[in-house]
Amino acid sequence: KIFPELKATREKYKVHSNGLYGALLYEYITRPKQKYRVELRRLVSELDALKIGKCAVMHVRRGDVKIMVGYFRKYHSIAEYVGAAHPLFDKHNISQIFLLTDSSLAIEEAEKQFPMFQWLYFKRQRFQADEGGFENQLPSELPITESLYLSATMELIKRCPVLVKSFSRLSDLFRIVMCAGRRNEAIKKVMGEIGCPDSVLVGSDDHRQLREKN
Repeated sequence: KIFPELKATREKYKVHSNGLYGALLYEYITRPKQKYRVELRRLVSELDALKIGKCAVMHVRRGDVKIMVGYFRKYHSIAEYVGAAHPLFDKHNISQIFLLTDSSLAIEEAEKQFPMFQWLYFKRQRFQADEGGFENQLPSELPITESLYLSATMELIKRCPVLVKSFSRLSDLFRIVMCAGRRNEAIKKVMGEIGCPDSVLVGSDDHRQLREKN
């Protein structure tokens, strides 16, 4: 049964058979181990309350605000993120915010100041403020655990039509993944077939200000 479906897919997207089957083979031989996949599904299910089309992704950088001794990027409050994104929240009728941050203090700040939103996040080990610093980005000090949380995050962010981010290569990757997520049938049914998330950048001038200051 699978081969007629593969042929139909190949013809629909005009993909050469070598490219399609080669890609499928690569996906198969590089797939995570069963134990990893089971744990990944468990983590995703923890935040299954995240509603497709009704959530926003907010990436708040705190741990690496302190780049090195004497060098700091501008610190942005949760209020700045919410304020910048409010037109998009209204546009998409956002009721949930998937908060991605390495700082436990950012979570406290969000829930205390903006209780009108449902804040969703993984209950995991985090730094406080700039405790981790620029070079220490693993709060748990367990690479496998951190990769699992990141993989689960990449699955969940596909559900949201809005991205609120700071200047970050990781945030750029989030946007790419969210664009690709529209190909998922369940997500496509709610948010449409083509398109990327509406996004807003907080602190677009931070790095220029840092260079001028130092």
